[in-house]
Amino acid sequence: MIVADEGTHQVHAFNVRNRTRVWSRGGQGSGPGQFELLADVDRASAGRLVALDAHLDRLTIFDSTGELGAMVPLDLAPPDVEYTRVVGFCDGSFAIATQESGASWSEPGIRRGDSDYYRVDAGGGLVNVLGRFPGEARLVTSEPRMIGSVPFGMRTMVAGDGKSLFVAEGSRFEVAVVRPDGSRGRSVAPAELPPQRVSSRDLEGYRRQLFLHVVPEALDGAMRQHLAQLDAPEYFPAHRHLLVDTGGLIWLEEFPAGRSRVTRWFISDASGTPVATLQLDPRIRLVAASHDRVLGVETMPDGRERAALFALTRWSR
Repeated sequence: MIVADEGTHQVHAFNVRNRTRVWSRGGQGSGPGQFELLADVDRASAGRLVALDAHLDRLTIFDSTGELGAMVPLDLAPPDVEYTRVVGFCDGSFAIATQESGASWSEPGIRRGDSDYYRVDAGGGLVNVLGRFPGEARLVTSEPRMIGSVPFGMRTMVAGDGKSLFVAEGSRFEVAVVRPDGSRGRSVAPAELPPQRVSSRDLEGYRRQLFLHVVPEALDGAMRQHLAQLDAPEYFPAHRHLLVDTGGLIWLEEFPAGRSRVTRWFISDASGTPVATLQLDPRIRLVAASHDRVLGVETMPDGRERAALFALTRWSR
């Protein structure tokens, strides 16, 4: 299990079977193997690990034992664009996702910029463009100037299996298949789910979350009134998380609307044929799956995250 710790700016490798830490690398800084903003990690070819630093605009590659292999600078996008995700391909190249930072957005409201995906070689050189998808929905305010996250706002999810990139952009319960050369495969729809409309009760909870996550206590009532008048999303996102397991199956989680007591994961093969459905406590976020185990992360009341490994039984009807 690989853990990217944003708080300590470190990457940790754990043996999940005996619950021991194998190695830790990194620390805050700009030196070799250090990170300023550890944005993402992924498996790379030949058992390596690649980490993305969104402030230093570079990739750091470690071998399977945690030894520093290379640091790869990225120069794909203008300064007002952020690097957000990295996905490794089997041939040693990488998919890099970027998103508009919002620095140039002037109109207040809920905005969703573009997210561009590039493929780079082992030295960071551009190989080809993979495509453009919607980015994360963000709340923009003018007085004072703020850019923040939107509770149950649309987000684009991305995962990979080493051979293709899988992208789910939030508005529909389907996954786009992008090949390394940028061509598209047939989209995968694990299930046909109708849009879930946001109710007045959901809207009230939404506004409370806006104030909790975006508006500091010190701001005056006029600012709170301004935020309360912003348009809320009409529908919930179609999905919350996406992953691809070690067997190449696609897992897409339905967004747990309202006060759902369970969340449903729909599992299909690469052709879109349904394989299984899994129900879980919505507080558990699955991050990886193999043939007989799934790895989940649960956020505790004190804000800490706990990783848990669950046995998985597969059967056919």
